[in-house]
Amino acid sequence: MPKLSEVTGGKLKLSQVTGQPQESKQQKYARLLAENERRQPSDPMHPSNNPTTGMSGYDKFMAGMGKSVNDTGRGLGQIFGLSNSADVELDRQLDGPLMETGAGTAGNIVGQGLQMATPIPAGAAVKATSWAGKAAPYVGAAARSGAFGGLQGVADGESRAGNIGQGAALGAAGQGIASATGALGRGAIARADPYTAKLAQQAKQFGIRLGVPNVSENPFVRTVASQMERLPFSGAGKRFAGNQEAVNRAVGKTIGLPNAKRITPDVFADAKATIGNQFNTLSARNNLSLNTQHVTDVKNVVDEATRLGGAEFGSSVRNWANDLFSRVDANGSIPGAAYKSFDSKIGKAMAAGGEKAMYLGNLREVVRDAMDASISAGDRAAWQTARKQWAALKTVEPLVAKSSNGNIPPSQLMGRVTADGAGKSRMAAGNGGELGDLARIGQRFLKDAPNSGTADRLLVNGAIGGGLFGAQQAGIIDPQTAMLAGGGLLANRGLLKLLNSRALTAGEGKAINGLSKLGKTAPKLLPAAASGPTGIPIVGGRQATPEEIARDEELVRRFRQGR
Repeated sequence: MPKLSEVTGGKLKLSQVTGQPQESKQQKYARLLAENERRQPSDPMHPSNNPTTGMSGYDKFMAGMGKSVNDTGRGLGQIFGLSNSADVELDRQLDGPLMETGAGTAGNIVGQGLQMATPIPAGAAVKATSWAGKAAPYVGAAARSGAFGGLQGVADGESRAGNIGQGAALGAAGQGIASATGALGRGAIARADPYTAKLAQQAKQFGIRLGVPNVSENPFVRTVASQMERLPFSGAGKRFAGNQEAVNRAVGKTIGLPNAKRITPDVFADAKATIGNQFNTLSARNNLSLNTQHVTDVKNVVDEATRLGGAEFGSSVRNWANDLFSRVDANGSIPGAAYKSFDSKIGKAMAAGGEKAMYLGNLREVVRDAMDASISAGDRAAWQTARKQWAALKTVEPLVAKSSNGNIPPSQLMGRVTADGAGKSRMAAGNGGELGDLARIGQRFLKDAPNSGTADRLLVNGAIGGGLFGAQQAGIIDPQTAMLAGGGLLANRGLLKLLNSRALTAGEGKAINGLSKLGKTAPKLLPAAASGPTGIPIVGGRQATPEEIARDEELVRRFRQGR
């Protein structure tokens, strides 16, 4: 037998060491097949032997978790030269039966996920991804999953760089799932800007139920939803009626009618009479007292009308001021009834509009402020309430007059609360009160689609009509077609119900919250579920050759025999 020193160049052959001809791979494969046929069932290598037989689901799950730790250890050993690809392949052969069980696979996925979830010091994590901005969660998930993929064992034909790339990609994809489900769980309102979110909360307090199409600022989304709502059996009518009733109740509350489902002329007349009677009662027991400052304020209004409006306007406003002062009694006060008469008359004079009305309005505000200050402490709250209710009543009066069914169109409220300069000033300063809030809600959430929607409606109608036309051309306009159309309408109703649900709109509900929590695990579990031979099946490739099969079986046999 030759010595090792006699071998120069090339590789040392087995025949040079043993003195026997080297066995070919074909011969080895044939020999191993023959040995396999002679094995007894008690032999661990017998094909019918399954090491998981008799194991409980819990045992398989825990064994799967243990496998995940062993795989990482094997990968680390491979990196430091303590093991090789043959060891990785052998582990996979031995773990094959376990990974064919659901519990074992689940345990392995959970085990990998827990390893990827190993805490990283918060300061280090923030520092490492601070450059990424909004992409930081994706970068972090990709880095974590990519690093874990790089620690796994690599068999023949595999690449550690490929494992890192696959892990990074799946980690980022998992973060995408987590972000999407998280956003879904928070609801459309939470994703809106702070002002819109606050307005939506006010709508909820008024009993107005919003849906995703209401909150969305995308014109196409709102237009498509609007067209879907026009289809028969969409369920939109009930939803519209509920929101309209909520608006009517909210408007009614501002004029002293908290339970008014509709504000019809007779209901409106009752509210007007009730507020008027309240003014009569309070005015009867409270007098207007004009102090020096009030008189000065009246004089300033007259001077301003003369200086800016001219002698004619100045004279007219002075006559109104003199009429007010002429009502002062022997006690130096103006009786409440006289004040109420003055306020009513000057209001009618202002109805003509124009610059004169502006100056008269300034005079009326001065006198009203004086009366507010003259009301006794016991009547002050009731007086302020009556003032607000009367102002709201006069604001919505034109809408009630034009309504044919007692409904107050929420989209038209903005035009009324900003009908004059004072109203515009109040709305701009955020002092529009409940009517102002309702007007903003109506403009933002309860208006029709923001454009004509011709192209979008043609698209939606074309999809529906085209389907029916195609069915007609195919000769299926029969009961089946009716079922098809009915199914489409049911699907439309179901989709609208989902889009307008509190779950998608406000993130309320156990199901949506559960989905959101489950999605948070995706950056860890998705790479774990898709990694290695236990994850997403990979189709294609080539069939193993007899030589490769023989090599794998030989490795297993030697391992079992301790060689």
